[in-house]
Amino acid sequence: MTNIIVIGAGASGLMAAVTAAQNGAKVTLLEQNNKIGRKIYATGNGKCNFTNRYMDLSCFHGEKELYRLIFDSFSREDTISFFEELGIMPCERNGYYYPSSEQAASVVRAFDAELKRLGVCVRCGAAVADIEPKDAGYAVSLESGECLTARKLIVACGLMASPKLGSGEGMVSILRRMGYQFSHMVPALCGFYCKGARFCDLAGVRVLANIRLEVDGESTGEDRGEVQLTDYGISGIPVFQVSRIGAMALHQGKKVSATLSFLPDISEEELTKRLASFLQRSGGACTYRELLNGYLPEKLGAEIARKVHREPDDWVQGQEISDLVHEIHNFKVKLQRVREFDYAQVCAGGLVSDQIHPETLESKRHPNLFFCGELLDVDGICGGYNLQWAWTSGHVAGTCATMDCETR
Repeated sequence: MTNIIVIGAGASGLMAAVTAAQNGAKVTLLEQNNKIGRKIYATGNGKCNFTNRYMDLSCFHGEKELYRLIFDSFSREDTISFFEELGIMPCERNGYYYPSSEQAASVVRAFDAELKRLGVCVRCGAAVADIEPKDAGYAVSLESGECLTARKLIVACGLMASPKLGSGEGMVSILRRMGYQFSHMVPALCGFYCKGARFCDLAGVRVLANIRLEVDGESTGEDRGEVQLTDYGISGIPVFQVSRIGAMALHQGKKVSATLSFLPDISEEELTKRLASFLQRSGGACTYRELLNGYLPEKLGAEIARKVHREPDDWVQGQEISDLVHEIHNFKVKLQRVREFDYAQVCAGGLVSDQIHPETLESKRHPNLFFCGELLDVDGICGGYNLQWAWTSGHVAGTCATMDCETR
């Protein structure tokens, strides 16, 4: 009998398998895709932002009792040391840690080499059809018809985000049949479909902005950076950072809006003075297109003019500048719905946490069954936080699963 089966060779599953094997367990790693670490290749725009210098509880959402493990059990420093041992030289930029190669493939190759060194049996193309608890462990049935047995089991299958890269939707069904409950799950780290602007005309615009979310009229989240205006609505890192709040509120039937402040480094008062000065220099005769040239992308300037009921080539009247400036700093759109899981980097929600021992990630329902990664109700903002949770939870699960395992 294999000591431990790990289901899922994403970030948390790879960490769990390596940790368990380093602790002397005989490990079989099952992956439904044709190669390990598929989602890792896509992280950090292909560069793998694997952790962050700034690690704070405020960077995470979900079950606090779980993500406290990042600070109590396997920290950012532990992550950096772990990868250095695997031959990954860290490179820090503005607090973001990447491999010095700036290739996510380097991280996957390092895991692959360590798995081989430790003698882990890696089975790709091995989709799980069912799990059955046995007196001496677990029977794992594969879709191929094969059945494997193990004393202990670690489930690291992920959830519904980025299904093209492999997701755990099938495993969710299996776990539900075993009696496990899941909270409502929504896409996160993704954009929104919006109303309130001619988004088809704005597609392709990227602009520095501050974004503030309002839920039922109350401010609930804020971020700043490059916002992307698309043919469906809004996207970009600042939108991703507040997306969980908006997605959950929309699911609850609440009214959600976003206020975008363009030119956030210039106060309304200063911007009004500058535009009025330019209008005066132009002899009081310039168009909205001319007035905003050099301040905003042309498409966006045209839309803001329309927001104050003018066309881009209309002549500017002096008394209209204050309305224009107000719109630049308070460009409000209504969020209709979050983008689909196909476009989400993570899934918010997950396994209801009172079914798990938070210190070990072991199931309360089934002894010797452990969970890690996105399957649990923890998600972070952009910046390496979701990978840090994967490393932490995988390490905790791999360690605790081997506390009394038979060695090879």
